[in-house]
Amino acid sequence: METTAWEVVELPETTTRCGSRRLALPWRDAVGHATSELVRFDGRCHCGNLEVTLETSQRPEALSLRECGCTFCRRHGSIAVTDPAGSLEVRVRDPGEVSRYRFGLRTAEFLVCRTCGVYVAAVSTIEGATFATLNANVLDARAALTQRPLPVDYEGESATERLARRRRAWTPAAVRNLAR
Repeated sequence: METTAWEVVELPETTTRCGSRRLALPWRDAVGHATSELVRFDGRCHCGNLEVTLETSQRPEALSLRECGCTFCRRHGSIAVTDPAGSLEVRVRDPGEVSRYRFGLRTAEFLVCRTCGVYVAAVSTIEGATFATLNANVLDARAALTQRPLPVDYEGESATERLARRRRAWTPAAVRNLAR
């Protein structure tokens, strides 16, 4: 029997999941019917020290991908995926083997596994809430995300503008077992 690395999770209309909260986010299927399904993607760095679960209200083929032009993302071959109506959980097995790299305006921590070197996600805390952008290449079902990545360049943003964009566009997130 063939399985996929992503699965549709049905939730009651009044629930979703972000951190420990759950909230269903209705969307429309191919024939326009409202649903309360979330699509779940799992992934990890190469060695498995950093694991992720992305739950999104969008079908895999509808998720927008971005190709950031900054030197960090270019050098890591990152393709970003976010869903402001979804949720992302990053789980860390060995916090000592995670690099929390900051650069530029220092408004986000880029989580890189020290064991295998894979960049997994960037995380930003804004007004007490955590948001993240995920490197889609760490997803087990990366091939299901079929949108062509859009080139983006955030050079010239102020810290205030950058945080406002992330609050609007990044995925609500939780990082588990990451020592500070």
